Amino acid sequence: MKRKIAISILSAGMMFLAFQPVRIYAQQNQFSAILHIYVPEKWSRDINILFNDKSICMLKGKMMLTYELFSVGYLRITIKTQEPFGQKWVNNINVNINAGETYYFSINPPTWRWSKFEITEKEKGMGEREVAKEKFKDKKVIDMKEDTSSPITEPPLK
Repeated sequence: MKRKIAISILSAGMMFLAFQPVRIYAQQNQFSAILHIYVPEKWSRDINILFNDKSICMLKGKMMLTYELFSVGYLRITIKTQEPFGQKWVNNINVNINAGETYYFSINPPTWRWSKFEITEKEKGMGEREVAKEKFKDKKVIDMKEDTSSPITEPPLK
């Protein structure tokens, strides 16, 4: 009888541990920064995303890049696109990346024919709300991590 009670207590304890949330992501986040770059509007042209002149990925409308950076320092995010008739749009934003922080950037297509794409940094609360509102589907989210053997960021400017 004692053996059955001990086994049932042990199995109940194991079930309790099995269903506890694992917070590995939160532990990693204190040593890394998370960047969310998203295009909230429908746009059919490819938008090339570059970090410090290194091509990272291509986005289109209603897509999001989630990128985990393990290095800290200066980062220039550049967006490039080319129209069928040869116009090129290039715009960038400079950011000082800190470990444990989450950053949100919205890419807005031009409002009229000769204006540029804009990339703007959003405050954390506003960025979270916009990302939640858009409800990016799994196939529309690109998850990437920085290669720690080849850091992307540059030392902070003094």
